[in-house]
Amino acid sequence: RLPDELLLSSGWRRISKYCHFSGRPVPDGVPFFHSRRRCHPGGGYYFLLCGAVGMTRLMDVEPLGRDALAVLQTDFPTSCERCPEFLMGDPGEWTLVNKFCFFSGGPINTDEDVFYRAELGGSEIYMLAFLSPSLSPEELYRLRPPADGADAGGAQGQQPPPPGGPPGPLATV
Repeated sequence: RLPDELLLSSGWRRISKYCHFSGRPVPDGVPFFHSRRRCHPGGGYYFLLCGAVGMTRLMDVEPLGRDALAVLQTDFPTSCERCPEFLMGDPGEWTLVNKFCFFSGGPINTDEDVFYRAELGGSEIYMLAFLSPSLSPEELYRLRPPADGADAGGAQGQQPPPPGGPPGPLATV
């Protein structure tokens, strides 16, 4: 699961993310790493721009390795000294985020998030699937007609589609 700081990063309530090593901002759509655990003294996660460890081009971005950690310790010794030792010794303590929702710009954790992959103009794009836990599958996909006879838009008296027929209009969620 992505840290809460990231889940909110692409909405109207934008939360600023900064590389804890270079001090540079981490804008949406730019690959970065985050610590797998909440271990920052402020109670959150550590963020690391890929560019801070020499991965400046998109084609250079790869999971963090020991060589990249050595670059980090050489280029940002003071920041690394304040960082928990396990983060500097184990690349497996970092998660790479290099896929972003085409529409919101929000980061996608490919291990846990539900997302779609599509092709647009020869390029691969990704779309986060937002699921509402307050709606049942029947409500979300309108598998049953509403009990009061009204559709999601409020129209009265319409008959549900016949079984096996085309689905009716979809509700906006």
